[in-house]
Amino acid sequence: MDETRQPRIGTVERERAFEALKQHLAADRINLAEFDERAARIHAAATQPQIDSVFADLPALSKGPGRWKRFAVPAALGGALLVLVGAVAIVAVDRSHPQATRTVVVTTVVGPAASLPATTALTTSTTVTSTSPITRTSTTPTSGASVIPVPGVQYLMDLRKLDGATYLNFNTGPAEVSGTSYTRSIMLDPDGRHLAFVEYDLARKYAHLDGVLGVRDDATPSGMAMRFQIYADEVLVTDSTVKLGDTAPIHIDFDRPLRLRLQVTNLNPGGDAYAIFGDLRATAN
Repeated sequence: MDETRQPRIGTVERERAFEALKQHLAADRINLAEFDERAARIHAAATQPQIDSVFADLPALSKGPGRWKRFAVPAALGGALLVLVGAVAIVAVDRSHPQATRTVVVTTVVGPAASLPATTALTTSTTVTSTSPITRTSTTPTSGASVIPVPGVQYLMDLRKLDGATYLNFNTGPAEVSGTSYTRSIMLDPDGRHLAFVEYDLARKYAHLDGVLGVRDDATPSGMAMRFQIYADEVLVTDSTVKLGDTAPIHIDFDRPLRLRLQVTNLNPGGDAYAIFGDLRATAN
């Protein structure tokens, strides 16, 4: 039959078809991808045969109300109602059992796109059991990674250097070595072939030292090289020569020294370069 001569349908017929399609999804007769495709066809349908074609391979539904129709709520209100019910439940448990184990249910509501009718709300729940008092809840998502302090780890650039060090220039912060940025670096610039050093008080708290040795990428000339020496309580624990463009990772185990000395020597007379102790950090365990 020519569909152009069929009576036109409207919002009521489309909503009835959406309700039926949701019941088929709930009964696992179609998956989410099929639901989306068929829902788009219902949304675009202009005649009843176009609606009927969406259900051509699906069985007829009983006339009783389906599970989705009984329990689904509009997406615009569903999230607010679920959050409100959860908040009331938490307050009720807190008042009646202040020391009891509490179970918090966090529900995320995912609604349909704004361009389609708001007829579907899918929910997922995560249950968290806690024995400590619940002091605050939040429904506002946070972005970015949280910075969590690591016990027993100390970046040396955050320590105060001891007086008496000798160097042409000294700096801390980000440094580029062989194309990689080390954001928590110590930088020393010795004068010509003269050595430069800086010392720190480790207070006998740390047993390991890790980091990367290298020459900062803006060094001149291109053949620049630096000699790196590290002393723990006047005992030499590492001695490395590193050229521009190379890196030397270090891991040092020592017996919780009091004083740490970082020393560099410029091996190129007249060269201009920073020696980099990249992300140098001491750990307690």
